[in-house]
Amino acid sequence: MDNFDIIDRKICPKCFDTPENNALFLKNAVEYASLLDEDLCVPNEEYERRLLICENCENLTKGVCVKCGCFIIVRARRKNKGCPIDKFKTYKEKDEID
Repeated sequence: MDNFDIIDRKICPKCFDTPENNALFLKNAVEYASLLDEDLCVPNEEYERRLLICENCENLTKGVCVKCGCFIIVRARRKNKGCPIDKFKTYKEKDEID
């Protein structure tokens, strides 16, 4: 894959040009995800389900969704974020569905 393929898929080639940069961005994403207010997060069971979907997706590169450019550990955690190719929807509380 050349740099133009990466740009077309919304992943910054400069950000991921070295393993050190990739590790730093991933570390920051993990920290950000852990600091999210619980009211913004899906329940753990839903989070694990979403991660499994993302981890098995052909659009995952270096922990990043190439369709939206998000780290999956953050996107999968947020209630208001769905999959850009509809593999999972935004999260609704049970009370909101009834």
